[in-house]
Amino acid sequence: MGLHREIFKKWEEWEVRYIKKYYGIKQASSIARTLGRTPDAIQLKAAKLKLTKSKASPYLPEEREMIKQLYESGEATVREIAERLQKPVSAIRSRINKWGLKSPLRWKKNEWNFLKKNYLKMTIAEIAKRLGRTPRSVAHYANRHGLSKAKTQKTSNSKSQIYEDAVVKQSFKPLEIPSNE
Repeated sequence: MGLHREIFKKWEEWEVRYIKKYYGIKQASSIARTLGRTPDAIQLKAAKLKLTKSKASPYLPEEREMIKQLYESGEATVREIAERLQKPVSAIRSRINKWGLKSPLRWKKNEWNFLKKNYLKMTIAEIAKRLGRTPRSVAHYANRHGLSKAKTQKTSNSKSQIYEDAVVKQSFKPLEIPSNE
């Protein structure tokens, strides 16, 4: 007779909770595989529940807790966290800023004051050692904040300064430009 009766699988309470928790975080196809349903069924149920992808956080509660713990403890850099979660660095930075997280690796006022006061008196290596930071971190921070060591100023005659000067001279020998005569 052409009558076709479709049989719909009734939604279990735990399935609805699962959709509410993961819709917008995971792909509908992933949720569908977990629940043994079709992606269309997931999307229809989400629409009936008035769930939208834009309202959901792109991070699971466990991921948010991991980001918070790793970042605030200084155990991992933003790049390392992004690699662990397989997310873009910019996305992790954005969330860290949005959530107002603070890293112990951030420069403090007393460190910045020490750097300003001693930048022309000490070598980068000496400053790094005193602050418990890497020379790269010190050089980068100084550069970002406009500090520079002028070539004409001799900052220190310490062994490390003499060594730094020798490395620079050896690594960057003057170029000999042939004359066109």
